[in-house]
Amino acid sequence: MMKEEKHLKGLLTGKGGLDSRHLENIFKQCRQKRSKMRKLVRAFCSAYLLDAKQRPLKLRPLQESIILESLIERKDGRQTKLAILAPRGSGKSYALSVAVTIYMFFNRFRDLVFILAPTEDQAALIFNYVYRHFADNTFLNGLVANYRFHNKPNITLKGGTIMRRAPLAPTNQGHAIRGQHPTFLVVDESPLIDDRLFIDNV
Repeated sequence: MMKEEKHLKGLLTGKGGLDSRHLENIFKQCRQKRSKMRKLVRAFCSAYLLDAKQRPLKLRPLQESIILESLIERKDGRQTKLAILAPRGSGKSYALSVAVTIYMFFNRFRDLVFILAPTEDQAALIFNYVYRHFADNTFLNGLVANYRFHNKPNITLKGGTIMRRAPLAPTNQGHAIRGQHPTFLVVDESPLIDDRLFIDNV
């Protein structure tokens, strides 16, 4: 691991992991530059996330690119909108779950993250990945106030940030998202969502 990544890992763990305001400032600075965000993502994965063999998570190049594009801010200050087109099995949903976990780690107070998909099962996929990221690490799990899996499923952090999931389908006409103002929104399998539902609610 490079020297700067080791330094970032040190800032993210131990007492540094408890200094929410300082972490927010680090995140804001790294969102301005791709090289800094890449090092931050790698440091976070090394510190907190594990692969299937219980080793520190090393992302595939495509997954890392998806996470970076999801988290880096536009230079003009406008809202980032990202469309991902990649084959099945390429790890898109998993990469987005890592991006959501990182976003929530650095933004623990009063943010709203929403996972939308055409079906409940698809919406649950990223949600469950995020749940495992938090639940499988003692420190990350300690940031969580509540896990809720039924009747408006959500993961709520102690600082107030909340992640919700919902299907955006003709059967519910988008009621779950209407009136919500997420600060970080993931729409999985968006081509399968009716255009009118998407335009009216997202």
